[in-house]
Amino acid sequence: TLAEAHATLGHVRATYCWDWPSACTEYKLAMALNPAYATVHHWYAITYLAPLGLFENARTEIQKAEELDPLSASIKRDIAVILCNGRLYEQAVEQCQKTIELEPSFQSSYWALGLAYEGISQYEKAAAALQQALKNSASHTPRFMGALGHVYARWGKREDALRVLEEMDKLSRTRYVSPFDFAVIHLGLENSDTAFEWLERACKARCYELVFLQVDARFDAVRSDLRFARLLKRLGLQTR
Repeated sequence: TLAEAHATLGHVRATYCWDWPSACTEYKLAMALNPAYATVHHWYAITYLAPLGLFENARTEIQKAEELDPLSASIKRDIAVILCNGRLYEQAVEQCQKTIELEPSFQSSYWALGLAYEGISQYEKAAAALQQALKNSASHTPRFMGALGHVYARWGKREDALRVLEEMDKLSRTRYVSPFDFAVIHLGLENSDTAFEWLERACKARCYELVFLQVDARFDAVRSDLRFARLLKRLGLQTR
């Protein structure tokens, strides 16, 4: 009867098992047990509704989470992520800026801001935001590095993108670096074959970031590739 336990099961079912029906069942049970538990509305929005492309419902749920926990920087950041996934980039920029005003040292707000700026092709601002995310991070966070490398590649700064790849390779010798982060940079560099090799590794490792594959705009360039369709099928998702 613990809402927290069912919410956690929902999170695991979605992000690791890719069992969407079971995830939905667990999340709804948690919400029935404790409608005032902000975390379940947050996770239901960001790990279930948004990955399935149900953006209107996702925004409704995460707004409930924000009402229940108005000081949560992570909830406010994920409002921006959902807006990015829905291609509402300018709204996402505004949301990130509000979140940064609330918590200037919260590094992943700058990461979300970088994604939003990239969505409207403002690569210089995107890179600056991601560099700030890395600056605020206690250690070089691979997710931020992968996003930065992708921005450099899309911006035409190939040498900078390759430099980030090299830094990530060195980092991977001393700590875990998600294969997804390597894939994102190779995707930006238009190294599709290498990107799919890394995505295959990410799939075998059941990397968290894969749940957003259906809605992440950075993968738009390969949506027509049969390998991408096969990946989505393994994730229990479909091509949008």
